[in-house]
Amino acid sequence: MHSTVRACGATGDLSMVPSTTSSVCIQAPAEQGFTSFVIDFLMGGVSADVSKKVAAPIERVKILIQNQDEILVLALELDLLR
Repeated sequence: MHSTVRACGATGDLSMVPSTTSSVCIQAPAEQGFTSFVIDFLMGGVSADVSKKVAAPIERVKILIQNQDEILVLALELDLLR
């Protein structure tokens, strides 16, 4: 079965709560203020923008490959109608 561990900084009796995780406690970083929030927010936005710009050409090729049969049929129909 699962081993039981005491939660880090727990105020109640959690000795009977089974735990599948490690009992290592890491202190969360202290709040840095509004400037740190803005920097983190902008870094997240830039990373999202870069990832979308990198993935867009790959997605375009994927869609072209998935629809190549329909594109070929459409091209043949247009040539036959002329």
